[in-house]
Amino acid sequence: MKFIKTIAILSAACLTFGAAQMPYENNNIVYAESERDYEIVTIDDIDYHVYKDHAEAYHSLKEGDIVIPDEVNGIPVTKITNLFLIYDKITSIVLPDTIVELEPSMCLGLKNLNSVKLPANITYIPQLMFSSCESLEEIEIPSGVTKIDGFAFRGCTSLKSVKLPEALTDIYSNAFENCSSLQSIEFPAGLTNIYERAFYKCTSLKEAKLPEKLESLGSMAFYECSLESLNIPKGITEIPDFCFTHNKFKEIVIPENVNLIYNSAFVDCPDVEKFTVLNPKCRFPANVMSQLISGRKEDENGKKYDSILNNCTFYGYKDSTLDKLAKTRTEKYNFVALDQETESTTTTSTTAVSTTTTSATTSSTVVSSSVSGQTTTTLSAPVKTVWGDANCDGEVDMSDVVLIMQSLANPNKYGVTGTDKNHITSEGLSNASVVNNNGSVTNNDAVKIQLFLLGKAAAESDK
Repeated sequence: MKFIKTIAILSAACLTFGAAQMPYENNNIVYAESERDYEIVTIDDIDYHVYKDHAEAYHSLKEGDIVIPDEVNGIPVTKITNLFLIYDKITSIVLPDTIVELEPSMCLGLKNLNSVKLPANITYIPQLMFSSCESLEEIEIPSGVTKIDGFAFRGCTSLKSVKLPEALTDIYSNAFENCSSLQSIEFPAGLTNIYERAFYKCTSLKEAKLPEKLESLGSMAFYECSLESLNIPKGITEIPDFCFTHNKFKEIVIPENVNLIYNSAFVDCPDVEKFTVLNPKCRFPANVMSQLISGRKEDENGKKYDSILNNCTFYGYKDSTLDKLAKTRTEKYNFVALDQETESTTTTSTTAVSTTTTSATTSSTVVSSSVSGQTTTTLSAPVKTVWGDANCDGEVDMSDVVLIMQSLANPNKYGVTGTDKNHITSEGLSNASVVNNNGSVTNNDAVKIQLFLLGKAAAESDK
């Protein structure tokens, strides 16, 4: 028995000695682990392992403010181990630019941490880096960072401001989950991917304009936020399930580049009053509208009602997938076809209809009115614009409504400086601005022109 124990002890000693001599590799730099290769140096209650070519902050019981020097005894500090920052009484951290890589979970759970200065040369924020740092209110991420890894800022409930670098391309899963104080965030132009649950339950987030180069959105990316407006970049072709569930949109426009919207993408968005889909073939796995978008409100008596069914108008093309979805149940959603043909105007003894045209040769306005079968034609002074004539063809019809909607949904193609030959012009904008008459248009202008064409709104005075 003693012989066997002796063998075991000798074997363990050999394994321990061998492991102590074994180097490890990190970013192509080989660090030796043997005690003979470093000395322990203590500065300001912080212990460092000082090797021949680098130093590592290793251990500390210090509270309050932590400042790591850029060198110890002339040797650059290049690393902080996971065992270092483990005390929740740390309030601030300043890291030197000699550090080029951070450890995952390095500041995990530092509940009193309220200020951090990160090294300038890091290229990514690792997993769980600041997770549950409940007192952290703001942070500036260095300019070279391209990725923010999963759960990096999850549970930073006091975080109000994040400055994202222009180099950033990816925000990974749950990166800012439950950052409940975050009110707005400005995305860099080069951001291409926002992964699932990246901003899950950021309940104060009201503003987050998506960049034009964005290519993908993950499931529940903006679940239970407070977003009031939404833009869908041209690189997005699919909107995943629960992506924008429980938000405060009043208007949603889905551009023609979106081919697929998954179930529950806009569930529990009770404030939506206008929902437009410009791709007539956009696919909806949902069998009924309520699986795509839904919302309930309380009336003055406290009784809940379907606010989408009662208050929302859907805009799309006749016989489009949206049109069909709006008619799949007994409840009929309010659907308006953007391309519906206006019925020819007829005159009866009880109807008064006005039309306004502009003569290309005389630049004068001819107003014809028919009342009780009598027609009166009047030549007025020359005018430059015609109310509602967005495409400047001298007539007001559904083609003007469609052009307004196209210019709002895809300004790069149909805006004033758009690439399409039939894009709206400055004169067209002036004509189409029928609500506020301020030279700009919204969906309200398109709706008012439609109501006029349907005989439900009075004509405006010529401009």
